[in-house]
Amino acid sequence: MNHIDEHLATAATSNKYSSDIQATLTIGKRTLNRYYNMMNHSELYCIAIHMSLLFFKKFILICLIVLHPRHKLQYFQKAHWKPEWIMAAEQILQDEFDRTYRFQEEPASTPDASMYD
Repeated sequence: MNHIDEHLATAATSNKYSSDIQATLTIGKRTLNRYYNMMNHSELYCIAIHMSLLFFKKFILICLIVLHPRHKLQYFQKAHWKPEWIMAAEQILQDEFDRTYRFQEEPASTPDASMYD
């Protein structure tokens, strides 16, 4: 949004465009800003943004705890999480692994040290 707004503002004052095009770009910038401001004041938009940030923070926290060699899923058991919450945390991490890493090529195996004896 900021990129579009900046581009319209710059183009609207540029001498390389005729005054008609500059006026049209200015109107477009005002219209875009008006709709953007209405969206910012929409309760649904604010709730959606808030929920996505909360989910992202929880997702990062879950990943950090589960991936920590000392804690893993035991952290949640010791914290008395409900079993379904623990399974959900494990599933979130598994889904992310599958989405991001599952189909990457395996690294070439290192030669066995006994080959050189």
